[in-house]
Amino acid sequence: FKLALLNYTYGTNGVPTDPPTIVNLIDTLQMARDLAEARARKPHFILVVMHWGLEYQLQENAEQRQLARFLIRNGADLIIGAHPHVVQPVKMESVVLPDGSRKQALVVYSLGNFISNQQKPGTDGGLLYQVDLLHRKGVPHAELGSHGYLPVWRYVEKKANGKTTFYTLPVSAYERNPDAAPGLPLSAQNAMLKFTEGVRKRLNGNREFSVNDTKPYKF
Repeated sequence: FKLALLNYTYGTNGVPTDPPTIVNLIDTLQMARDLAEARARKPHFILVVMHWGLEYQLQENAEQRQLARFLIRNGADLIIGAHPHVVQPVKMESVVLPDGSRKQALVVYSLGNFISNQQKPGTDGGLLYQVDLLHRKGVPHAELGSHGYLPVWRYVEKKANGKTTFYTLPVSAYERNPDAAPGLPLSAQNAMLKFTEGVRKRLNGNREFSVNDTKPYKF
């Protein structure tokens, strides 16, 4: 099973990229060349990771959609995005290819945050996104199987000794068994549920996964 993985970013926030450092900037001419080379190597599936979009925007913008469709036309089978620091929609995008056929691919526009100290609304959590790829013997291309998201929420514990500890909590484990997170303050519980409610509204229609592990978190 051969997977092609490409990644691109809008920039580096001023961090220099002196050799031997290599950073793949968003440049559609170069991206088209890269995807052509990837296709020539005959992978079963092409995944592109994008660092794109505008910070703190709960919806993808026109540029993200345009880039996503450009990538799909050039061979991308799955696109995973980051940078906005908030969860953005997950959609199946469809394009018309030069031969008149249609190609669609899953686009996760932004996974949000996993661990961060950001305080703006919606930045206190993110997604784990699971995809199953199906490859049948003798078939040159893998198919996207079941897929869905698992919301996670960041809890910041500030102890009396001045130490700060960051936790990433799978929301479904807490919802199923609140005792799985003993010591979680009511304010934190409410913040977790508020974050999750917003994510579920944004991802309405997408499958949500849960975790079976309810081992207690010790705060």
